[in-house]
Amino acid sequence: MTIERDKANPNISIVHTAQGEIRFDFGAEGKSVDVNIPGIPKLDTFKEDGRKELEALMDKTFNPSADSTQKLKDLQAKFNETIIATQNGKALEVGTSEKLTSFDTGGGGLTRKVDASGMPVQDVALGINLAEVVKTPYRDNMGRDHKMKPEDILRHELFHYVDKASDPNQVSKNKDDPTSDLMFKERRAVWYVNQFQLAEDPPRAQRISYKTLNSDLDTGIAGADGKVAGSTLPGAEKGYPEPSPTNHREYPWNKQAENSSSSSISDFSEKLALPDNLLSNLKGGAVAINHGDYFSPEQKTQLNALVAGNLNDSLNETFKLKQPEKEV
Repeated sequence: MTIERDKANPNISIVHTAQGEIRFDFGAEGKSVDVNIPGIPKLDTFKEDGRKELEALMDKTFNPSADSTQKLKDLQAKFNETIIATQNGKALEVGTSEKLTSFDTGGGGLTRKVDASGMPVQDVALGINLAEVVKTPYRDNMGRDHKMKPEDILRHELFHYVDKASDPNQVSKNKDDPTSDLMFKERRAVWYVNQFQLAEDPPRAQRISYKTLNSDLDTGIAGADGKVAGSTLPGAEKGYPEPSPTNHREYPWNKQAENSSSSSISDFSEKLALPDNLLSNLKGGAVAINHGDYFSPEQKTQLNALVAGNLNDSLNETFKLKQPEKEV
């Protein structure tokens, strides 16, 4: 079985790949995720049939069939590794909305979540409307229209998930920086997914834009001659290389993991000459609490406080034992 639901948290679907686990949080029944897609204030929980359909799409996308070309398998393997590195054990929340339409969003969208006051936070959610995804058209460099595959849209949105240039914090006010163009991230995603289309046998027509007559909404990668522009990822030559397991978009949990890394804990331990068993317990506690999504942010805060309290008690006891006896 290449896809299963987490026994400890049935809301989590785990896609097993040769590169590791890719995790998605479908949420509890009746739960919604507050987001900031224009005109779409929230994503709703999938019903069981829809969840199974999306799970099957994920499995098909991340685990290409045996008769896929080697080039496509290699592309997907690297993409899987990049997604796994970006997730760092934390499942990506996923939901749906009838307002995710083939015309406005292609049926999908990766968006920042918002807090109770409606302000965007440094976390994202994936929205997919499977009924609309299959209707989404695109235009090739000959002006012909085609239907996108659901895998195309899933890869497109997950590219935004892993691509540093898709981080709103990366948008520059410098006109010489490509991120100053709000369509830059879309051109990158379109180019990237085109590589999978070209890797099929036979290759599929490349997409140069969404099917739209409104140039303001044209988020393709067509050059001035109306043809597909460039043989490399847009922006790669200007300091925005292709995402990889070592070069991906960072989220709070990535930084949290860095801050609680074993090396920093080891340095701290060496400076204080902590006993090995205390160091081991500290490492284990940090990993168990802060990695993954088994605990909510509120629970993590409480558990970290408990660990800190126990550490403080242990430190006091350790240093009390190491203090030389005072001369009488």
